[in-house]
Amino acid sequence: MVMRRLAVTVACAAMLVASPARAIGLGVDVGAGTWLLEGLQADAHLKVEQELLSFLSIAARPGIAVTLNQPYARVAIPLDLSVKLKIAILYLEALGGLFWIPSSIDPLRAHVAGGLGVQIWKFQVGIEVGYLQPSLNLLARVGFTFF
Repeated sequence: MVMRRLAVTVACAAMLVASPARAIGLGVDVGAGTWLLEGLQADAHLKVEQELLSFLSIAARPGIAVTLNQPYARVAIPLDLSVKLKIAILYLEALGGLFWIPSSIDPLRAHVAGGLGVQIWKFQVGIEVGYLQPSLNLLARVGFTFF
């Protein structure tokens, strides 16, 4: 009888302190700017985001990028992970991962970046400043979250 009451008490306590289930979000973003030593760059990403807390989320961000340098353009596949901190309508984001540039002598490039912007409802606008091997990367970014 004591074990049964203990089990019911533990189950009730677990239900009271459990956080609500958080759904996975899906969105897209596009960016344009410069990769300083390489040329102009444009990219698009599909973002799969998991909210951990109301102000903190993590995401996988695969995409496609085009670098418009001379004498030819190069296509890249960025594979990034991100951590986003939301404070009211502002967000701070830390990104890291790899760029795969199949037509390059060095096809795998390291990428780390930080983002800052405004997120209102499902729209976000911001800037991304980072390092894409071998130089700095500066982009303006616009995004939309579907759900």
